[in-house]
Amino acid sequence: MAFAGSNNALAWAHFRLRGGWRRSLTIAAVVVLVLGALAIATVRFDPNSNQALWGWTVGLLGLQAACLVFYIPGRIGTTIKADVQSKMIESHRLMPTPPAHAVAGYILGAATQPLVFGGGVFFVGALVSSAAGIELPRWAFANAVLLVFAMFTWVLSAYTALGGRIGGGIMGAMIMIPWFTHGFVFALLPGMTVVLSPVIGQSVFDFRTGITPGNMALPAVYAFAFAAQFYFATLCFIGAARAYRSPVEISFDTILGLCFLLGWVAISFAALRAWDDFRPRGWNPGKVDTNVQVLASLIAALLFAIGPVAANARQRVSWRRHVETNDPYPARRPLPIAIVIVIATLAILAIPFAPKDWARPATDVLLRSGAIVTIALIGLYFFFEWAYAITRSAVAAGTIWIVFTWAVPIAMDLADYSMRGLRDPIVRFSTASPAGALMVLWTRRDADTGNINFGVGVQILFALIPMCLWLIHFRRRRNGSRL
Repeated sequence: MAFAGSNNALAWAHFRLRGGWRRSLTIAAVVVLVLGALAIATVRFDPNSNQALWGWTVGLLGLQAACLVFYIPGRIGTTIKADVQSKMIESHRLMPTPPAHAVAGYILGAATQPLVFGGGVFFVGALVSSAAGIELPRWAFANAVLLVFAMFTWVLSAYTALGGRIGGGIMGAMIMIPWFTHGFVFALLPGMTVVLSPVIGQSVFDFRTGITPGNMALPAVYAFAFAAQFYFATLCFIGAARAYRSPVEISFDTILGLCFLLGWVAISFAALRAWDDFRPRGWNPGKVDTNVQVLASLIAALLFAIGPVAANARQRVSWRRHVETNDPYPARRPLPIAIVIVIATLAILAIPFAPKDWARPATDVLLRSGAIVTIALIGLYFFFEWAYAITRSAVAAGTIWIVFTWAVPIAMDLADYSMRGLRDPIVRFSTASPAGALMVLWTRRDADTGNINFGVGVQILFALIPMCLWLIHFRRRRNGSRL
């Protein structure tokens, strides 16, 4: 079975169910005629025709973005979820189809017809943009940026529909939050700008700059963005293939989780290093200090580090059960958690070295930050291992625990600040939270060392609670009793 093309049974079947080439080409032809006629009519009745053509060019690119970035991912997700709910996917799993080919079939089968429609829009836009005085390479470049970003969202949508529980939330937040915050999230988390390539610099919707016939070289920022999108899409594609192969298999295991974390660190490092090049200029979000950007990137990286830690705990519980039952099926021992935490901590601590015109972080601040990250990840590992030992899913319990140990101390400080009118809202109770302690360390030069040490001590106590629960369960299981 082929990875793509008419020999991919899933792709061809879904494409044929939607009318095949006849319907696709008919829709594209109608689109070309209607849009072309409307553009010609607008020019004939508008005395300022050049401005109208510019407006048509931007509008056609917006239509292209709506089709590629919003419609096709929704169609892919709907197609896969329909097969999952109807149990048709169980029949597909019985076919001699490699999981990677099946995932590619779902994507291509749902995307081919809208892509033909997009080809018609591209043709009309090329004619309109040329009439408006915009070079064809500039129009083609804008469409290429949209297409590459759209392909990334297609893979993420497939992964979400096949069982990625947080994939849909990540994709929705990645696309919608920047618009709701008027671009402030880009200034706060520069790494997001690297993945959202259509908004880099003047954005692809600004046709005053970009690729010209005399300069056909791909800008370095877009080359890095394309590489980042390909990297994350590859991880999500592997996860989707695993979820297709087995609904009970861990789609994002320890290795993929670490790779995802390292990818976030890499794009954050690049964006902080060359922020003037990546900075979107279509919004005016205001200025964010470099230390705040570093802090936000650190906290985001710490949140991403929860993924490989939780996956490692689940894999270790599964591996122990495999050994205890003497299952003859081969099973690989998971990566030691000490190695996972060391890699995650070192990667997170590399972020503060990214900005060029910024003082080198103090050794004391780095050491304390490393201790905070390590304590948080150790406590979460024991919590997830204990939770997976007694239940199938630990998502809800883990979320409650993180809110209790991370958000509640900060909320207590905010409540104290609102009632007493203190000078700084994040100073006392917040140090008991990993995120709050990092805020104090990286945003206050006169941070109280004793207060931070006390907060770290409280974090150690929080980490000891799941460690004790895990130890009690482990001893009872070893003695043959149940918790």
